[in-house]
Amino acid sequence: MEKAVGYAISRTDSVQKEQQPMSDTPLGVNKCKFCEYALSFADVRQAVELRQRQQAAEARVAPTSDEGERLLGFGQYRNMTWGQLVGSDDRKHRCFVRNFVLKKTDCVPGSWLQQFQAYFRRKSADLRFSAPFAGVRGNVR
Repeated sequence: MEKAVGYAISRTDSVQKEQQPMSDTPLGVNKCKFCEYALSFADVRQAVELRQRQQAAEARVAPTSDEGERLLGFGQYRNMTWGQLVGSDDRKHRCFVRNFVLKKTDCVPGSWLQQFQAYFRRKSADLRFSAPFAGVRGNVR
């Protein structure tokens, strides 16, 4: 299994989502045993949970197109959404984005990291543009 952890995660997630577990057939028994074995490893358990949270987040993004609902999916803040990380006032979050995410220049095109960089830059530009107007109150006609 050490050579096919991604497969184990994908297969375990898929079997858990099956409508009717087929524990009365040989194939069903094998699937259940495989899942039990795979989930006996803490890393696999955590990865399956992360995969399920990412899929749930993507399901929230689809109807609204709000990329801020996506989970970061990597690094120490993998369980935070893009919106939470960008909008955070926590110094550790800002340092992570500034010192790790934004400084990375060799991102694979289309990767989560590259997509988050683009999202962060768009949101930062929006915040810089709207900041001068944030406290302005007056009659707008």
